[in-house]
Amino acid sequence: MAGFWRSVTTRVCAPWFRAVLYLCVIPLLPEYAAPFLVILAVVAAARDAKKEEKSFAIGTIGWVLLAFAAFFALSAPFAKQPMSAFTSTGLWVMMFGGYLALTTVLREKKRLHDALFTVTLVLGAVGAIGCVQYFLRFIGLETPLQVWAWLDKRVYAVFPFHVDLRIDGVRVCSTFGNPNILSQYLVMVTPLAAYHAFHAPHPSRRGISRFCLLAAIGCTAFTFSRGAYIALVAAAVVLVVANRRHIVTILMSALAAMLLIPDAVWSRIASLGRLDISGLERLSSWDICLEIIAKHPVFGTGCGIFYTWQVLAAAGTHAPHAHNTVLQILVEGGIVALCLLLYLAFHLIHSGVMLIRRRESEQLGFGFLAFVAAYGTQAMVEYAFTFPVLVGAFSVVLALADSATRLYVGRPVTALRRKKK
Repeated sequence: MAGFWRSVTTRVCAPWFRAVLYLCVIPLLPEYAAPFLVILAVVAAARDAKKEEKSFAIGTIGWVLLAFAAFFALSAPFAKQPMSAFTSTGLWVMMFGGYLALTTVLREKKRLHDALFTVTLVLGAVGAIGCVQYFLRFIGLETPLQVWAWLDKRVYAVFPFHVDLRIDGVRVCSTFGNPNILSQYLVMVTPLAAYHAFHAPHPSRRGISRFCLLAAIGCTAFTFSRGAYIALVAAAVVLVVANRRHIVTILMSALAAMLLIPDAVWSRIASLGRLDISGLERLSSWDICLEIIAKHPVFGTGCGIFYTWQVLAAAGTHAPHAHNTVLQILVEGGIVALCLLLYLAFHLIHSGVMLIRRRESEQLGFGFLAFVAAYGTQAMVEYAFTFPVLVGAFSVVLALADSATRLYVGRPVTALRRKKK
């Protein structure tokens, strides 16, 4: 036992693992903690690089992120809302920082899988909290649907603008401030947790990872986010193709799981074919955003959602953004930003395909393709790049993809500082 705890302490104290931990625990803490955790991760990664006589490393995806940050930074002074543009540009810089820290420290396959396991554990914790919230409400106990609501009220009270923290009904938020934000995080990470639950190199971790996966899926159900339901189905299709030899077992397990779905969730699923207030609001916001895009097609109105929010509010639509990633990117950055986004998606898909071609990393490649399918599906009705916690989670996935192709396929990365000969 003493040897076990000594091993755990040694790992936690290692700079590389602290960098991983700082980034992975972002979803467990309030939104405003994310920038500080990214800074801590970058510092820890710098210490690890110095210790190993290495340098910060940037892969193909990282260059696209850097281009995003540079484009929005250069266009911020000319934006419709310059202050909002500078703030949102900071989120892209934060995303690049988190990515850079991880790609720098994940230089070994063991580190990569330790990072995947850490991501899965955090996902399981967030999912379990959400499931407990729903269960307590289900049996009639009044319990907060936002874990950090008590702290958020005090912090947001000093902000110069109003932040609405009210949540109606029983839609769980876990450690997030809104069920839709929570659902986007769950959709991002669940495909990678599914890979780790069944194909992790360490069999002892698979059982724990499967519990985390079930907790995440259950929590997704209790967010009552229809976009998340469809997104997970898209991910499931990719993963079923990857494991088609076990199709009978998969179908039997799915049928058994369906028997445990509460009636409230079935009712929400049944509403997918109907246009309710939420659906009409999205259609209205899309129509308004198309008008904005037509006026600013090339460079957009500038980074940040506040201008879009103002235009939508003036038209009587109570949506904070376009509720569509493609449209919102076009509004903020025009065709230039959309091309960068498509280029980023291409490299993610390319990474998955290259990993699939190697037997050792085949299932991991399918995990990244499942992420693209799931996130791409939900991105048609949501927009993630305005919340620090989602930006942090997205940077982790991108770094894992670049690191995996570096370690299994040999795709090169660029050292930001050349070692002197």
